[in-house]
Amino acid sequence: MIERAFDALPGDGKPACAPGCDHCCRTLRVTVSPIEVFTIIHRLREAHAPNPELETRLAAPLTGSLRPCPLLDDGTCLVYSSRPLACRGCVSGDASLCAACDDDRPVPRSTAHQLGAAAMLKGVTDSLDALGLVGRPVELREGLAAAVREKDMEKRWLRGEDVFPRGSVGRVTGQSDAHIYVTEQDGWSRE
Repeated sequence: MIERAFDALPGDGKPACAPGCDHCCRTLRVTVSPIEVFTIIHRLREAHAPNPELETRLAAPLTGSLRPCPLLDDGTCLVYSSRPLACRGCVSGDASLCAACDDDRPVPRSTAHQLGAAAMLKGVTDSLDALGLVGRPVELREGLAAAVREKDMEKRWLRGEDVFPRGSVGRVTGQSDAHIYVTEQDGWSRE
């Protein structure tokens, strides 16, 4: 199946993604599980000295317009080895097609990779729910902003509290938001 997914990519069947290729990071909204938010926060604290500019980017609330991922620094992901499942599902076979994308023309991505990442995310969130933890997905920027602002958020979440903004995923609409997630309306609500 993996070979077929790569064969279906435009071009020679190999991912065109490479360091410095940040088109997905500039045009897509990313949905993550709560545990991915906390993993990213831990990774940033371990790997980087305090950085006021990064803290400001992470804490900035999400506005209606898309902007580069707050984890993007000079075209490189600060947490690449710990990037969210949704980001791992963004695989393209033609960097020139990606470069031509904007808010109205989403980056062309491998459907097989997107579906694989979405299935893994669904498994993670269902498992968290089964453990008594809130597994409901959250938009990456909103989740990071909340976790940076509220220092005790992870401890509260580990006690079973629903700490992330409700409905942020369900409000995401539009063609450029055609990312890999299922909205609360499609059954990811815990209620």
